[in-house]
Amino acid sequence: MSQSPADESDAGAIFRYRKAWAAMNALLEEGRSLSGFERHCAFLNTGGPRFANVSSASGLDLIDDGRGIAAVDWDFDGRGDFWVSNRTGPALRLLRNASITGNHFLAVKLVGRSGNRDAVGARLTATIAGESGERRLVKSLRAGEGFVAQSSKWISFGLGELARVDRLEVRWPDGTVDSFADLAAGRFLEITQGGEPAVWEPPRPSVSIAAGKAEAPPETGIARINLAGRLPLPDAGFSRFDGDADRISGLAGQPALINIWATWCAPCLAELKRFAAAEERIRAANLAVLALSVDEIGDSPGADRAAVEAALKQTGFPFLGGIASRELVAVLDSAAKALVDRHNPLPLPCGILLDARGRVAAIYRGPVEVDDLLADVAAIDGSPQERRDHAAHFPGRWFLDPPPEDPTGFARELVAAKDPAGAAEFLRRFEAEASDQPPASRAPGLADSYYAVADGFREKGQLPAAVDAYQRALEFRPGQPRISHDLGVVLFQLRRHAEAAPHFSAALAGDPANQNTRKLCSVALMAAQRFAEAEAHLRDLADADPADGVARLWLAQSLKNQGKSREALPHYREAHALQPESALAANELAWLLGTCADPEVADAAEALRLAEFAARATGRREPAILDTLAAALAASGRFADAEKTAREGAALARDRSQEALAEDLESRAEIYREGKAFLEPAEGGR
Repeated sequence: MSQSPADESDAGAIFRYRKAWAAMNALLEEGRSLSGFERHCAFLNTGGPRFANVSSASGLDLIDDGRGIAAVDWDFDGRGDFWVSNRTGPALRLLRNASITGNHFLAVKLVGRSGNRDAVGARLTATIAGESGERRLVKSLRAGEGFVAQSSKWISFGLGELARVDRLEVRWPDGTVDSFADLAAGRFLEITQGGEPAVWEPPRPSVSIAAGKAEAPPETGIARINLAGRLPLPDAGFSRFDGDADRISGLAGQPALINIWATWCAPCLAELKRFAAAEERIRAANLAVLALSVDEIGDSPGADRAAVEAALKQTGFPFLGGIASRELVAVLDSAAKALVDRHNPLPLPCGILLDARGRVAAIYRGPVEVDDLLADVAAIDGSPQERRDHAAHFPGRWFLDPPPEDPTGFARELVAAKDPAGAAEFLRRFEAEASDQPPASRAPGLADSYYAVADGFREKGQLPAAVDAYQRALEFRPGQPRISHDLGVVLFQLRRHAEAAPHFSAALAGDPANQNTRKLCSVALMAAQRFAEAEAHLRDLADADPADGVARLWLAQSLKNQGKSREALPHYREAHALQPESALAANELAWLLGTCADPEVADAAEALRLAEFAARATGRREPAILDTLAAALAASGRFADAEKTAREGAALARDRSQEALAEDLESRAEIYREGKAFLEPAEGGR
């Protein structure tokens, strides 16, 4: 086989697309703004297609990173208000309209009888007569406003100084029309399809709404984050002061605090002194404390370990100490990013509290008070419900049970840190830790996690490891088209075509319209010499896109390889007509015409013309095309030229280590030397 109807470009583009989304999400998690911190804009329609920027005058020019806006008369005073949702804080903002005017309004709520009850799609036309003549105000009832927002279903008309609506026409979604005359302003009307308007009285306000003061608390960078769900911390190494290597997995068996500090960090030294002063209380709580210095991996690595140890002793710190490795710092950073939605670098000092099973129970950004630390240790063995209550910032009632732990975020962060092997090891630990959970609750998270790990291996070019991870993902989510497709792509890249084909077939079963998968499946089947199965897919591709010359060419190849040369010939000709500049299409047609034993197919003159074109187009540098040219020369009776061309191709093939092709060319050169043409059986193929 010389060419596929689909190389891996489409699959690679999809892979890169997913990576681009992941990169953008990473920026958002770091607190970046999609809008570049542009202030909100508000425009006033001044008539026709003319608008004025009233952002500042209206007070709406906020710097929030807005996502959705919903229009509503929140306090039923006839003045339109806005609810705005933001990606950053405040997550939800009420913009209450407190303007003072003498203007009038009419608000209408619709109830449908046919079509949909909410009357979504209805069109309302209010006709009003003023000094400047008759005007029509038109509004429609919509579902959805921007991104994940829904405005009120009350339709409000601003009437200015006018105190009534002369005529209101409602065109319902089913096409029927109701019309009402002489409606007084300043009212809320409920109109049921086919009925008369009914006045609706708004409830009295029971909550006082006051303007909020937009004052953010001072940023300290200090946070105490207790976790309701527990995920194991991947193992990592550190060095003791005597130079011996150790692992944090050695802390298992009791709660442990991993504290990160540096000799030049004054808050770090103060915190270590507080730990020293509370030694008795800490030991009574059965808490192990490991203080690891990052002096060796800071901006100026190469710190004197003896000096680091001396600085620790000066604080009176009585617990374990050592030197953090880059691996360990990367693991802690990934843990903080995975378990906290805002992805900021860990400050100094910082800490990770582990339970006795080595799972992350709390993250401390900045120093932690001993009382808070011991309170967290006291709650560390609580039930899932108790752990969630302890993690909450204020008391309340939960309306959902605690969800099962999901390893996806942690696995993705390790992959993002270019450590897919560490992510795979983490998932194996998670599976062991979560073995007491029902498989159904573990499967989605593990499938997504192994899928992310597979992508990480794939990006690093570690394709066999990617295959293993994709297969694990399929074990937890069998038949998932995306996983099956990507596993097939990687097996295809490894030239394990026979293994790739069933995964492409599985992906097509779930997503039969995916033509890229169908292309790859047909090529894998051809490579596995399952030509009849490939033919079915290639016919679908050729029918779906009659202009796809490559799919047509490979349909011809599948037929020829099944011994159907006569049926293959018109498809070869069509493929060549669709891509007349293609050396490959010309070469494959020339081979059939010059070597087929069926006189109804063979045409030596046309074969020679096509083969000479293909040889010129490739600069006589492709051994397979020289093979075709030699066969066409022999079919035309030019045996000396055929032998010379065949030996030329054999030399090129050997230069490229294509030994099998070189041997075939030498063998055919001997046939030509004897004055014979090379013919394939009518029911066979090259």
